[in-house]
Amino acid sequence: MANVGICCMTIVTRYFKKRLNLATQFICTGMTVGALVYCPVYQWLIGYFGWRGAFQIIAGFFLNIAVVGALMRPLVLREDFDPGFLEQYKMSLTEKSKTTKNINTDPDTCCEQETSASEDFQFCENSKPNIVKYETNKERLTAFCKRVHLDIYTQPLFYLYTFGWVTFAMAYFSSLTYLVPFGINTVNLTAMQSSYLVSAMMTGEIISRILLGITFDRICTSKKIIFSGMACLVMAATFLLLSSLRNYYALLFSCVLLGLCGGGMDGIYSVFIVDFFGLKLYAAVYGYSNIITHSVGMATTVLTGKCVDATGKLESAFFIGSAAAVLSFFLCLLMRKFYLKLKFDDNIIKSVAQ
Repeated sequence: MANVGICCMTIVTRYFKKRLNLATQFICTGMTVGALVYCPVYQWLIGYFGWRGAFQIIAGFFLNIAVVGALMRPLVLREDFDPGFLEQYKMSLTEKSKTTKNINTDPDTCCEQETSASEDFQFCENSKPNIVKYETNKERLTAFCKRVHLDIYTQPLFYLYTFGWVTFAMAYFSSLTYLVPFGINTVNLTAMQSSYLVSAMMTGEIISRILLGITFDRICTSKKIIFSGMACLVMAATFLLLSSLRNYYALLFSCVLLGLCGGGMDGIYSVFIVDFFGLKLYAAVYGYSNIITHSVGMATTVLTGKCVDATGKLESAFFIGSAAAVLSFFLCLLMRKFYLKLKFDDNIIKSVAQ
């Protein structure tokens, strides 16, 4: 499933440019709706067909992923090539156009026209990468690191991006694991009423994704980062409010507010990769950041559970979530600072080159 998620997000970034945020939010909305619908559907399948029959039907559902994937076609984009190769190709086309203008219609010079028409094929043959033989282990290791883009780990912006997402995920997902038990054991709600808390949060997520998908393609990256940080602050305050509430309808409102704050953040952070690192490095950054996110996420979930067990209060999970959201806010500020500095340096390089 992790591979399917990475492939889906990567394909969307290659097919969409102008409306990338809208397309990404559509995918994430499908995940939210799926989480809202599949849980009762799976329970009904298990009760009606048994767990063996339910697994067979679910396998049929997932088999459709292969059909949808087969309908998608790979795109060759300008970002896939090195700038030097593109410049060389542009020069080749310019020389070809000059040669074509100088060719007359004299039958004695028709061979020149045939030679000019075959220049593209000669260029493609000559521009094929040569097979390089590496003599030392250091050269082999350097080539391997470059091939799998391990140089990403040397960029401070990568760590700010990754841990900004890690702290947000810690606040939003790990803490909300205790939402239903909090409703049953602390607020004395019924199991059905507590399950509606999750539904209220999913409703807020869907609304958030729709609004962000419509509006965020018109906003610059710097303002997107500021919005993400402010959403984390509001989420931190909502966690503190949630821990003190004992009214059912107030809890529902707080859960909707949490969904509004955190619903579209996964789509926003996905688009941040393209803005920060470029389209060519999207799959590498997305994969490496998720390795760190899931590794840290497993540890923080265990630590949150230990804190709840040590204190004996489910509200402790919300306090941890609030602290993690505040930390994510400060990481967003640092991320914006590094992004603006990187953008400023790129503009200087371009102006000098011109």
